[in-house]
Amino acid sequence: MKADIDQLTNIHEIGPRIAASIVSFFADEENLEIIGRLKKKGINFSEESIEVSDGLVLDKKIIVISGVFDKHSREEYKELIENNGGKCSSSISGSTSFILAGRNMGSSKKEKAAELRIPLVSETEFLKLIGKEY
Repeated sequence: MKADIDQLTNIHEIGPRIAASIVSFFADEENLEIIGRLKKKGINFSEESIEVSDGLVLDKKIIVISGVFDKHSREEYKELIENNGGKCSSSISGSTSFILAGRNMGSSKKEKAAELRIPLVSETEFLKLIGKEY
């Protein structure tokens, strides 16, 4: 509530327009009154009380999708990853958790994964991991 635009834009995926919108929201007296009434009704807004990613199987994992898949499209896999707390990346780096590897995965990606010791996870293994066995 007290953060300024600079502080907010330092948060991953918050740009200047979103930051300005947040600052504007909390500058509005009516919004502060609503928040005050909610607090009086017992709603706790403290950071410790919010568990956004609690129980998400891919929490904080960075996953690269590569190859061709049988059961879902790449876009569907991207959505499954994000819905389970993960983040998709288009390039392999030291922070990559694993590669969702389909058929015809590029040899350069395989080599980079091997070099960085990043595991390759098959479509079937991935679906089991997120509890969507077929």
